[in-house]
Amino acid sequence: LDNAHKKHFRQVFLSNYLQRGMYAIQLRKWKDAFGSKLLVVRYEDLYGPQGQDSYNRILDHVGVARVPLPQMEDTHWSRQRYRRTLTNRTRKYLRLFFQPYNDLLADLLGRDYEKDLW
Repeated sequence: LDNAHKKHFRQVFLSNYLQRGMYAIQLRKWKDAFGSKLLVVRYEDLYGPQGQDSYNRILDHVGVARVPLPQMEDTHWSRQRYRRTLTNRTRKYLRLFFQPYNDLLADLLGRDYEKDLW
C-alpha cells in the first residue's frame, strides 16, 4: 500500500476500534429500546469468582430454572499475548479519551461501576 492508503486504513481502523469501546453510547440505545427489561452482565462478572451468582441473575431474568454455570475455559481474546506492550503514553491517551464515556457508562448502569478502567 502507498502512504495515502496506509494513512486512510490507520484512520478508519483506529476510529472504528475506539468507537467499539464507547459502551455508553451503544448501551443507551438498548436501554431506550428495552428499559428495565435490559440486563447488563459484564464478562468479568460471569467468569469471575461470582460467576454462578451472575448466571443465576440471567436465568431469573429470562424466567427459567436455575442450573449450574457450565464450566468454560477462559478464552477471552484480551488474554492473548500481544507483540508489544501498551506504552505509558498510549495508556494515558486511552485513559483521557475514554474517561467521559466510562463516566457516562457508570451513570447509565446506575451502580458503582469502575470509572477508571484504564
